[in-house]
Amino acid sequence: MSENPAWLLVTSAYALMSTWVLCLFAARVAARFRLLDRPSDIKLHRKETPLMGGAALLAVIIPIMPVLMVFFEPAGLGNYALSIIAVVTILCALIGISDDRHNLSALIRLVLVTLIFAAALALEHRFLISEIRITGWGSSIILPPALAWIVSLVILLGYLNSVNMADGKNGLVIGLSLVWTFFLTVLGPPGQVIVMLPLMLMLCV
Repeated sequence: MSENPAWLLVTSAYALMSTWVLCLFAARVAARFRLLDRPSDIKLHRKETPLMGGAALLAVIIPIMPVLMVFFEPAGLGNYALSIIAVVTILCALIGISDDRHNLSALIRLVLVTLIFAAALALEHRFLISEIRITGWGSSIILPPALAWIVSLVILLGYLNSVNMADGKNGLVIGLSLVWTFFLTVLGPPGQVIVMLPLMLMLCV
């Protein structure tokens, strides 16, 4: 089903308002669930800071995904692929929240996200990067299935770790994500707007 302006308005309004409410009560919610970043030798903020990014993402994604599955097929993916994306998103956010609360070791986080991404690639082959196009060459490289799986996994892990490294600078990841979601909305398949617009609004808040 193509995107319906009324449902697009509903999901966007929910993303906007739920994120705004979470930001208003971020200090209380973070204290209640022990999601606080405390000052240290390498963390220069002056007071405890709420760590609400993962919680905000879950609050937006979990209610919106069933709506997308029932009423839409974003970018023609279908509910099976969309379900995998939703589960991967939720699991990665939960790992982030657990790390914020319990300071998980880097090795544990790496193993967990590797297993999650590997399972997603095995369950849905459309997520694999099987062709690499190099600008200026006028041709492309077709990757064998096994190599495509390895390349896709390395790219996903590299992307996730680069975002984690950039997350130490206030506003950097949010700014980058706004640019990415904007271009995905404008240049991506028409059905993708139903996913990207709520995310853009959440990031703006």
